[in-house]
Amino acid sequence: MKKLILFFSMLLLFVSGCSSSGGGSDDTSSSSSPTIENNETNTTDENTTTEQHSQIDNNQKEENKQKKDDEKTTNNSENNESNATKENNITCGQGEKLDDNGSCVKDENVTAVTSGRVVDGSIFDANVSVCKIWNNTRSESNESTCSTTDTTGKFQCAVREDEYDYLIFKATGGTDLGTNSDSRDDKPNVDVLKSIASKNDIDQNKSFMVSPATTLVVLRASQSDWNVSEAKESIAKALGTTSDQLFDISEGEKYGTIVANIVDSLGKDIDRAEILSKLSQQDAIYSDDGSVIKELLPKLDPSISETNSETLANLIVESVKKPSDVVEKVIDQVAEQIDENRTITNEVVESYKTILENNFTLLDDKDVRNLVSDAVVKGVADINNSLDVALAINQVLEKSEDKKVAISVLSENIEQGNNLIDIESIINQVQRTIAMSKCQENEIFDEDEGICKVAQQKVPKDAVKSPEDIPALPDQGAKVIEESSFPQIPSENDYSSKEGLDTQPGQPADNNYPSYEQNSSRDDQTTPYQTN
Repeated sequence: MKKLILFFSMLLLFVSGCSSSGGGSDDTSSSSSPTIENNETNTTDENTTTEQHSQIDNNQKEENKQKKDDEKTTNNSENNESNATKENNITCGQGEKLDDNGSCVKDENVTAVTSGRVVDGSIFDANVSVCKIWNNTRSESNESTCSTTDTTGKFQCAVREDEYDYLIFKATGGTDLGTNSDSRDDKPNVDVLKSIASKNDIDQNKSFMVSPATTLVVLRASQSDWNVSEAKESIAKALGTTSDQLFDISEGEKYGTIVANIVDSLGKDIDRAEILSKLSQQDAIYSDDGSVIKELLPKLDPSISETNSETLANLIVESVKKPSDVVEKVIDQVAEQIDENRTITNEVVESYKTILENNFTLLDDKDVRNLVSDAVVKGVADINNSLDVALAINQVLEKSEDKKVAISVLSENIEQGNNLIDIESIINQVQRTIAMSKCQENEIFDEDEGICKVAQQKVPKDAVKSPEDIPALPDQGAKVIEESSFPQIPSENDYSSKEGLDTQPGQPADNNYPSYEQNSSRDDQTTPYQTN
């Protein structure tokens, strides 16, 4: 009550909260007092000249008073539902609650405070929930509560369970900050990540890892009547490590990265939960020489070719030996190319890495990525000049008013093995192609002027196909035809005999022609032609 009176009398004070670590230490029984810093505002009357101003100030104070009162009521309600109690901007840690004096004290209902880390790349702002295994039966826990993860993936949970063999911790949502927490590679966490801890481990306040690798352990245990020990040993052996390293908050990140990259390498259009389930049943998942992954990938996705499988295996091994956001991003992009039924060679991979190391976001453009890949395959680009080729391709696409035409022109140049560094020449080709595409059916493209012109019509030879197509002759007026211009008709005397009827005037009679029988002879007896 005293606290409420003090609160209402200091409406404009700035209050800062406390935060108690709680998890992982042996000092969870001690109470912690919040630190409160007060910043008084100057409330001196500055001789306000009107009563209206005074009334406004009073109304404002009443509104602030009511607002703070409502907030306090809401916060008191939340205290009964969450161990992360908030009142007057005071936050208590996991396993603590706020007492009547405004101090953080131990919550007697909390049996243990445990901590962990969610990693697939560090997962920030993930929600962590708890369920328990008791007598080989899994059930949800509505009593134990956890904080969201911080920028390193760490979280704390207040355990309010008494009877359990194991607790399962499930992390969902949040943002994958990548291997090096580079903001340029941030992406939503799309996986449901799990881990499992025994009652003994939790009672000893051991921290544990939550990763794709520990998720495999939970999946395998769930399919073996919760034989957790066997599941831990099997998955650890498949990854070439021990169960202690697998769940270690530092060492375990390596094995989480391996599993995550195997799943990522299979492309975007996959059922990730199904792939994780398949992986949990494998007896061999990783080896330092990449041979195990090369054989594993086709089992997970039969469409992956031997060449692509080898390329991906080399990348995944490299991501373990030399962790970097660049390698992990290359894995994503190579997987996307494989989704498009492309064969990805080591030369293409090295070109991608060269580009990403010098210009991280350049290959975010799918069209640039595909054209660079084609350029490397065709020998137009190599490891040494792939960045320059990518920059040139990117500039052409940015400067072209029609991107589809630009892609077509670039592809044609790549197919012909032309130099892509000559940006101006490529852009001119694009502009010319765009201009030509705008010509109408009756137009042709003038190469000199670079514009469309109406074509001169020519009548083809076979254009006249009917009398109607023949143009009319010009009218020259009527003419009188003289009788003397008619041809002479033969008289009856000219045909007085049979011979006359069969011959034309001046034509010899039939008996004057040489006989066919007389002149007929074999070809070899024919008299050769002789000149006079």
